Amino acid sequence: MEIVRCSKGHFYDSEENATCPMCAAEAARNKNPIGNNVLPDGIIGTSYFDDGNTPSPTLPVDPNGGKVQPYQTTVNAQNPPIETPPTVQPYKTTLPVIPVDGDGNEESAPFDPVVGWLVCIEGATKGTDYRIHSQNNYIGRSARMDISIPEDSHISAENSAIIAYDNEDRTFYFGPGSGRNIVRVNGKPALSVEKIEAYDVLTIGTTKLLFVPLCGDRFDWNEKK
Repeated sequence: MEIVRCSKGHFYDSEENATCPMCAAEAARNKNPIGNNVLPDGIIGTSYFDDGNTPSPTLPVDPNGGKVQPYQTTVNAQNPPIETPPTVQPYKTTLPVIPVDGDGNEESAPFDPVVGWLVCIEGATKGTDYRIHSQNNYIGRSARMDISIPEDSHISAENSAIIAYDNEDRTFYFGPGSGRNIVRVNGKPALSVEKIEAYDVLTIGTTKLLFVPLCGDRFDWNEKK
């Protein structure tokens, strides 16, 4: 045994330890203040506090292994965090465009009143009425037609027939359009446009329409303007 003294005044056996074991223990304790003072159940031994150490209130000790938990922020109940409200897009309105004339006055919608009706008396739309307006009214299955009858597949999609009202001579006319179907007036083929009278029966495809005029010799909208 050879007892020597280190620079810090510690005595140790130089034959068993190449360096001062006490200095090494102090160095390890300074690097990890808790060190071996943590007991197996995760509790810090009292000897740790005998050295003047005080546990940090923001670094609680995890009982499962004595590991230090990360820092957790606290919220002041009297001053809760302020949430930023979502951005609201301003409400936009779209105003209708009103046509005006050359003098800046509002133009009224064109006057296009009903001048008569076609009433289905036989076919898929039996009981349905269709309005007739001045000038040419094109008849077909398409929704673009003036008088649309999509329920009858025997009617051409467009321009299967035409019915017109001439407000100059107050007369109604009916005839075939550009379709291949033959149209009829009172059961007879109408191969060209011809004049029709009240309660004539017009056949287009498998649909029969009763003609009911409003305008004529006894009334016309031109008299009411």
